[in-house]
Amino acid sequence: MNNMKKECSVLATAVLMAVGLSLTSASAASIEIVETYPLNPDGRVHVENTNGRIHVRAWKGEGVKLVAIKKGRTEAVAEAIQVHVVAEADSLKITTELAKRSGLFGSMKREGEVDYTLHLPAGARLETVKNVNGSVTVEGITGSVRASTVNGRITGRDLGGPLELTTVNGTVTCEHVAPREGELLKIQTVNGAIELQLPAESDAQLNARAVNGSVQSELKLSDVDEGRSRLRGRLGEGGAKLELNTVNGGIRLREGRVAESGGKESADL
Repeated sequence: MNNMKKECSVLATAVLMAVGLSLTSASAASIEIVETYPLNPDGRVHVENTNGRIHVRAWKGEGVKLVAIKKGRTEAVAEAIQVHVVAEADSLKITTELAKRSGLFGSMKREGEVDYTLHLPAGARLETVKNVNGSVTVEGITGSVRASTVNGRITGRDLGGPLELTTVNGTVTCEHVAPREGELLKIQTVNGAIELQLPAESDAQLNARAVNGSVQSELKLSDVDEGRSRLRGRLGEGGAKLELNTVNGGIRLREGRVAESGGKESADL
């Protein structure tokens, strides 16, 4: 009963977060911003968005290349959207301020959306990649990754550092992840499935739970403890920690190749 209350509370919080946000499903106008910024190879990155997607990928260039596409129902709305950037040698912070418009009874509403694509050094640390209505994709990053959204899927490919991936309404898929000794890979969703691909030779302790779904593994586990909606066990020597949790959806572990160093980096455009 306590778990049910806790899960309902999480879902209610997510719904409240999305109140008052207007997502432009068919934007009539768009404005593209392309900028470059300095960033150390292991610099810290913070990105916040409200409506739209976030796509982060490793590249071979120096520093950061940011492509932001502002979208609105009119050109005035697109122009009113603000992308705020604070860039330093060891950190980059990007935040989004949507356009304002008057609502009923003098209330103020936000509208518009921004699609972000960031090209970063592979070793960058993604301290916060936060979205509300939209997907998050991270590719080729070997530093730590903390990414979340409320309404949208999360996808990770060729990742090599500690992970914390969280969504409320959406699936989470991680392909070709390379967990290392002592690192934590934590993946959570409420309404959605989880799929994680790991090399067959991975060393990790697995703790997976799907409240209303099944947990399946193609990988060989030892010291197995399983039930209808949970699976615990050890992969190889058990060095890293894998924590996978969903409420409404299944969990599947699949065998994948070893993550590429730096992933399939984008070209130096």
